Amino acid sequence: MNEIKVTYGSVEHGLTTISAGANQLNANYSSSVGQNNVLNMVDELNEMCALANDLTNSYRALLTSNVQTTQSHISTLKQTDTSLASSMN
Repeated sequence: MNEIKVTYGSVEHGLTTISAGANQLNANYSSSVGQNNVLNMVDELNEMCALANDLTNSYRALLTSNVQTTQSHISTLKQTDTSLASSMN
């Protein structure tokens, strides 16, 4: 039977690093460039900025969700590992 070895400290450190990076994502693109301008390029630029904001916010939410799910699974794995170890003694 194969064994799964998890270095919990390394995993938790990695998750903390990812969380910190997700919190630092900045989605402050201006979507009001050339408000009184009639050039199509300005409209397209504003649309792209709005899409970039949405994409960044979605990515941040996804990262946060994945970190929380991974932390939950690591906690469950750690509890199972402890239970198995104590039942073997």
